[in-house]
Amino acid sequence: MDGGDARRWTGASLRADGSYLVTVSRDEVAHLAKELPQQFEAPRDEAGADRHRPDAAALLGALAARIERPVGHGCGMAIVTGAGLADLTDGQLRYLLYGLSLVLGRPMAQNPAGERVVSVLDEHPGDAQARGYRTNKALLMHTDAADIAGLLCLQQGSSGGSNAFASAESVHDVLMDEVPELVHEYYRLWEWDVRGQQRPGTGPTLSSPVFSYYAGRLRCRYASVLLRQGAARAGGRLTAEQVAALDRFEEVARRPELQLTYRLSRGESMWLNNYTILHAREAFADEAVSGQVRHLLRTWIWQHDGPPLARCFASSREVY
Repeated sequence: MDGGDARRWTGASLRADGSYLVTVSRDEVAHLAKELPQQFEAPRDEAGADRHRPDAAALLGALAARIERPVGHGCGMAIVTGAGLADLTDGQLRYLLYGLSLVLGRPMAQNPAGERVVSVLDEHPGDAQARGYRTNKALLMHTDAADIAGLLCLQQGSSGGSNAFASAESVHDVLMDEVPELVHEYYRLWEWDVRGQQRPGTGPTLSSPVFSYYAGRLRCRYASVLLRQGAARAGGRLTAEQVAALDRFEEVARRPELQLTYRLSRGESMWLNNYTILHAREAFADEAVSGQVRHLLRTWIWQHDGPPLARCFASSREVY
């Protein structure tokens, strides 16, 4: 696969192609083990990021370039794997995720506390509106509110927790073939519930289409819950056509033949282009007694020189 076809894949074709895998050699891991700090907590401000960026670029620049090729110019995703990554300390793995994010772009705050690296684990929030990364629930196919999302595994739980990925272009192709009468709905403006993450002075919703075709490229932004709740948050309701469009999108995106599935192991990380890759998560279970508690780290990144986006599609940069 190359060029535009690289972004249009099925699970079988991507597994056969293997272009999403970035394998770190034993020598590279040994160098990381020597140079990465044993303990690390990511700063929550831009000044802290600027202090770390030169060292991160020197240590991780070559690996970041290997990630950026498939993420930005290929299939839209990269999974970093390699023998020995699991032996790095939690602090080293935290720096690895944050440092790569600094080279790939600008890590953004993901919650009101300003965290640039958040823990993805079941906090048993007891709140139906809790954000998905704080629960063990299954998550439907969606994109995140950034140019690139990075996730690194510290530990898996006792069962479940695999991720599934789908090409937005392949989903679009199926929708065009099967329900052409609904496709216009994905290009209209929808109201998205931003779940209280908006900047001061902005509203509780974001107006954006699901699909946008601009500068010769198809872009996608999708999150079922935010779309279904957004209309009510804005004081309206979804039309019957909108509901049908969402239902069909979700049915197509979860078809097994379109999906690539992968369960990260300790030390492995995945990097996703949020305009071309949809991702989901199966529910998982922890076993606290044995210490098998699923714990991933996540970063959201604005690229230094992000892709060209239509004005109506770029607005999340102004909200989050």
